[in-house]
Amino acid sequence: MVGFSVVEVINLRTQSTRRAAELRLTSPPPAPDILAAMVKDDLVRAVMAQADVSRRTAASSIDAIFSQMRAALVRHERIELRGFAVFEVRKRRAGVGRNPKTLVVIPIPRGHVVRFKPGQTLRSF
Repeated sequence: MVGFSVVEVINLRTQSTRRAAELRLTSPPPAPDILAAMVKDDLVRAVMAQADVSRRTAASSIDAIFSQMRAALVRHERIELRGFAVFEVRKRRAGVGRNPKTLVVIPIPRGHVVRFKPGQTLRSF
């Protein structure tokens, strides 16, 4: 009859626990959450790191860019960032909506919407 002593069993358990811990440490990081979002602060930090500037400078640069983009869209100008995307204002037709609970018809007025069209580089990603 083959058996193990208590010491051998403890050694086997510690070795397997160590091996499991090593596997956990060397396993690849989990896939990024598809719902994770980049917020403005993340963008500021990335600009700080890449351009080697202060937080204030990075934040004011990003604010200036967004401000100019917003002003251009208000003037109905097309914003074309080659390789990244195109932003443009399009007309939206008037329509009819319904309250799903009461089925009451609600008129939706015509207006304008901003259209985002990804560029070639972004599409191939």
